[in-house]
Amino acid sequence: MLSFLSSSHFKTILKNAVNTVTEIIYPDNSYIGHEDQTHSNDDIMCFYDFEGGNTDDKSGNNNHATMVGNCLSTVNPKTGLHSISGSKQDYLNCGNISITPSKGFTISLWFYCNVDVGGYHTYLYSLSSSIYLQVESDLPTKFRYKPNEGTNTYGAQNVWHHLLVEMTNDNQSTIYVDSVSIFNGTVSFPGSNISAKFIWGDKSSKNSFGGYVDNIRMFNNILSEYDRDLLANEMYLSSSLKLQMSFQIDGKDTLNQYNGVIHGDCIDTTRTKYGGKSLTSDGLNQSDKYILMPAVDLIGDLGLTLSFWFYNKSGLSTNDSILFEALQDDNNNGMKFSVSQYVNDRSKFRFSNNNNCVFYASVNTWHKLVITITKNDIINIYVDDDHDIVNIFHNHVMPSSKLDADWKIGSNITNLNAICSFDGSISEFKLWNRILTYTEIVNVV
Repeated sequence: MLSFLSSSHFKTILKNAVNTVTEIIYPDNSYIGHEDQTHSNDDIMCFYDFEGGNTDDKSGNNNHATMVGNCLSTVNPKTGLHSISGSKQDYLNCGNISITPSKGFTISLWFYCNVDVGGYHTYLYSLSSSIYLQVESDLPTKFRYKPNEGTNTYGAQNVWHHLLVEMTNDNQSTIYVDSVSIFNGTVSFPGSNISAKFIWGDKSSKNSFGGYVDNIRMFNNILSEYDRDLLANEMYLSSSLKLQMSFQIDGKDTLNQYNGVIHGDCIDTTRTKYGGKSLTSDGLNQSDKYILMPAVDLIGDLGLTLSFWFYNKSGLSTNDSILFEALQDDNNNGMKFSVSQYVNDRSKFRFSNNNNCVFYASVNTWHKLVITITKNDIINIYVDDDHDIVNIFHNHVMPSSKLDADWKIGSNITNLNAICSFDGSISEFKLWNRILTYTEIVNVV
């Protein structure tokens, strides 16, 4: 989830080489890429990774768990150095945590079942006497989910699996194992605030789960498909923002990951959107005004979102002009993707070479452009928050691993074929390794 700024203005103070100060004032509630690593805005209630050899809550909510007996284990952790294992006497007690059922509820964890307890159901977790998950005594590859009495196959023993359980206030529940739904049915969930007691590995002194549990998270909401997939791949982030460039002093990424190299006098005060400067190019063929960017690592299955502001001048140029251009991968086999401006109509733009991805933007003013690309090469484009291009397919345009080195902002990669640089200005360039929702798009600066 994204974090939104609650202060009336967010002010970034930057110092340049001669120690003058530039104050950048962003609009109210604008999103500029703040990472909330504790996930406090996701309605997370607790997070236990057991690292450091303890059962502390890493969500920032101080819902620390209590270890009963000796359930911490270094034998077979999913990630890091520790997980928990249990027996009849050893389990994790998370105590009472307040839940608002009207918002829904989600449990996410990793589990590894390696013990058959003959004649006994073994309890993976218990919220109460009527809501729990247990492994069947005679069918150790199956769950029995209370309040539903049916059994559901989760997969093989002696393998780590990701488990995610959702419960909603409309009497429905879903269980996902390794991102696949294995149960969807009716539940009985209270209709007002409750304080539930969470126990992993034990229920009323009965047999605890035979195996290991790691990376337990509980949320007081229902997660998106995107967040479920991230949890199942242990890549959960609050925004997945990869780079953020304000062009106030130089070509540096303010996240300090992917710093660009300035060519020519491309950062100046010609036009400003936020702050006192922007990246300005001259619309010339063989222009030397651009920022050369390093390779940016991506996970292709998560998709991407690009966002920036641009100011397009009126007039004519000798050929199409490029706002930015990048290669798909570092193997030179993928398709280039870019945003280009038409030579004879400066209000007309195109994404890559796809004529179905044409959009319009009036000249001599600033416009916000947001582009999303799914893992399946589906493109959506938003101009000034209007959804101008909807679900257009463009084969092999989503990078599978990274944007190549030597991609450019303000110009095309090679400066060949008489393609011109962009005749205008660019501000607030950002890249996320995921698809933003429309609500998030509207709040992006």
